[in-house]
Amino acid sequence: MASKCLRELIAEADERGLAASGLACLERCLPLLSSEAGALRPLWAGLARGAESWPGSLAVAREAMADSEDSEAVRMEVGGRTGTVKDQKAGYGDGTARGHGTVRAAASSLVRQMLDAAPAVWAAGPLREWADDCSVAALELHHRFDAGPGGGEPEAADVVEVLKGCREGEPPAGAGPLVTGELRRQLRVLEILAAGDGGSGLRQVLTVSTEGQRVLRAVVSRRARVQS
Repeated sequence: MASKCLRELIAEADERGLAASGLACLERCLPLLSSEAGALRPLWAGLARGAESWPGSLAVAREAMADSEDSEAVRMEVGGRTGTVKDQKAGYGDGTARGHGTVRAAASSLVRQMLDAAPAVWAAGPLREWADDCSVAALELHHRFDAGPGGGEPEAADVVEVLKGCREGEPPAGAGPLVTGELRRQLRVLEILAAGDGGSGLRQVLTVSTEGQRVLRAVVSRRARVQS
């Protein structure tokens, strides 16, 4: 694992690092959407061009996501109320989040909410809050898929323990391979971005996230076959 914990790396990241780390979390979760190909490419391109391109690229990415073939929103409840990604520290972060329908449907809704919550302003404060929310949400989504088909919802205390361990040091012994793999990729992404390698760094981040996509896509496909 990294010499610094996930929480520390997010706290120290600059605007570009925060935007890219949040975007990378989204990229790795795209297999949860039935129409995923290229949905976030406008944002990656805008990020490479710099701060001035971010708001316009964000609008293009949101429009592309809205136009995807599964664009109908799946409502999700957080602690008994409808929530957005800003609620995830109080919902997904403590294991109380519940979605209507399948785990994948609720997860798909959360991925869309994560993009909708991305700040258009290029400033450390809102970008850090968004990157932190994306980190929590991506870790918990992977933890929930670790349970496998028919495994049921993990207990709230278990979710809290796993997320706290992932973000503050080492994941607990009971953490599954998906969430530990996601933690490893989040740490790697933040370390790459902290090195300040410009366009080369962004390409490395995208490579790491593409690897994570392949892993989650395989899990989603396997679960669909088992449940069919």
